[in-house]
Amino acid sequence: MRRLLIAAVLAALVGVPLASASTRHTAKYPSSIAVLGTPTAAGWGADPAHPFRETREGSWATGTNPAVRSIYSRLLALNPAIKGHYANLSSGESAPEAAGHELDDFAVEVHKALQLRVKPQLLLVQVIDRAMKCDGTTERNFADYGSRFSNALQALAQGLPNARIFVISQWGSFASYVNYLKGLDVSKRLKNAGKLPCQLVASPSGQVMPSRIAYAKSIVTGEEAQLRAACAKVANCRYDGGGAQRIAVTAGDVSEFPYTPTFQGQAKLAAVEWKAMTGFVKGG
Repeated sequence: MRRLLIAAVLAALVGVPLASASTRHTAKYPSSIAVLGTPTAAGWGADPAHPFRETREGSWATGTNPAVRSIYSRLLALNPAIKGHYANLSSGESAPEAAGHELDDFAVEVHKALQLRVKPQLLLVQVIDRAMKCDGTTERNFADYGSRFSNALQALAQGLPNARIFVISQWGSFASYVNYLKGLDVSKRLKNAGKLPCQLVASPSGQVMPSRIAYAKSIVTGEEAQLRAACAKVANCRYDGGGAQRIAVTAGDVSEFPYTPTFQGQAKLAAVEWKAMTGFVKGG
């Protein structure tokens, strides 16, 4: 009987550090999350049955749709303490409406993030989207773009000093997106046509224009350089290294308004960003 009692006590003592170690391991993962950004982060156009509205449960960042496997759902599997502690602060506008004032929206969303009752331990920032407001001049003012983004990012970092901030690039590679456009019937391609230098399809011909592709790509490259530089100045910020920009887009990944990802596209984005942030999100 005495031997049994000693064995039980030893087993209990051995179990204590193991349990504590498990708790410490789990605690490395965030217990709250928020996303700030464009309509893509709100799942705009994700549901093929309703391509012209947001579907926040389908967001790559904070969605609960199991088909997407969002960053939030992946964290939930590793740290149950995050359950219910997610906030999607991204713009409620449509993708066309948001084009051109993403940084205005970001500044507003930063203010909202600082007011949250449950302070986010992980902040996902998505300010670049495929929909661009393009007049041929102002979109190339990269210095102003970088200054405005940096100011808002600094305010976010200072207001939530214990949070990790992860900034993502524009989703979908240009090469794969161009192939997608070329694979469409001309009638469908013309839905996205226009005369602006950032509209890849010309109107009324329906041709995909190489000069416009180069122009749009130069804008994204310039803006992403500013995001990367601003993030590098914040100790608790990381950039995705262009991971989202390398995603190969297929027809099933884009909505009827093909600037935004479907559930399938959102799932691809979630997978790529999860891989890019794995070490960072664990506190590494």
